[in-house]
Amino acid sequence: MDVIYDDIIKDLQSSGGISVYWDNLKNQLVNKFNVSSFNGKNNKRDLNLTLSFHRYLNFKTNVNYNHIFHSSYYRISKNRNSKNVVTVHDFVYEYYSTGLKKFFHLFQKRNALLYADRIICVSENTKKDLLKFYPKLERKIIKVIYHGVSDDFYMINHNSTKKIQTSKSLVFIGNRRGYKNFQIVLDILFTSKKYNLILVGGGLLSKKEKSKLKNIRFKHYLNISNKKLNELYNKSFALIYPSLYEGFGLPIIESLKAGCPVICNNGSSTKEIGDKYVLKGEMTAEFILKSLEKLEDQTYRQKLAFDGINYASNFTWEKTANETLNLYKELWKEFQ
Repeated sequence: MDVIYDDIIKDLQSSGGISVYWDNLKNQLVNKFNVSSFNGKNNKRDLNLTLSFHRYLNFKTNVNYNHIFHSSYYRISKNRNSKNVVTVHDFVYEYYSTGLKKFFHLFQKRNALLYADRIICVSENTKKDLLKFYPKLERKIIKVIYHGVSDDFYMINHNSTKKIQTSKSLVFIGNRRGYKNFQIVLDILFTSKKYNLILVGGGLLSKKEKSKLKNIRFKHYLNISNKKLNELYNKSFALIYPSLYEGFGLPIIESLKAGCPVICNNGSSTKEIGDKYVLKGEMTAEFILKSLEKLEDQTYRQKLAFDGINYASNFTWEKTANETLNLYKELWKEFQ
């Protein structure tokens, strides 16, 4: 079996959930079959094109043998020897974007989905959204395959008889704009001075954000390692993940695996991924404050944390890779 991976995501972002998915998937599968990786820039017609346009082009390469083509971000190969696999991560553009950027994204995504031989959705909610926006797709080509979580995330001193960490740090991870609902975290910290804030990623703070944070105790970490992020989860009282929409929600499982309780929205995939091992509800200040109060009970907190660790252990990159490999094998039979 021959597989060509399109690494275009590496040119589009330096970090983020899609990059994590792509790197871990490839690392798990690289020795399972014949693998080639390209970003497509080797094509003659691409040489003088800017990345902003290049990213939307169909993949072209001179391959005269049967192969599976799997792109990291909505590109397809129309080579007659190709079978196309498309991974769908979310529908953020459909729900929250506007303008030309949305138009071009939707044009590319539609082209990829309608040409796909197999479609991977990273959650049941993403599959539900897929069929909402593309109801005529054949159900039999769609497969839900969850993300895995790195072994870098674990409870430090798991076997210790000490009580689980009860510092007053609240972790917020990633982008702080729009549907990520960062304002609700600020509302909590304005209401209760008991907690301090740990921000991870999301780019440099704007002047407006700095102004809003001036009376809040916080630290901001950019470009940190998994090791450091795991330490932050272990030190913190809870992960606050108020995003109104996610395709998967990887930080939820990372945090659970590290023994850090999670408070999140009860909509989109965040309702699904954390299952009964997170505190989920409508993202209001009242709900979050009540959830934080629940976590002050050490017995409740400890049970929630250890149950969450056991649950999160089911999400492994090996499992993600094996399910993807089975999908490839099924598709490969269509060449026979």
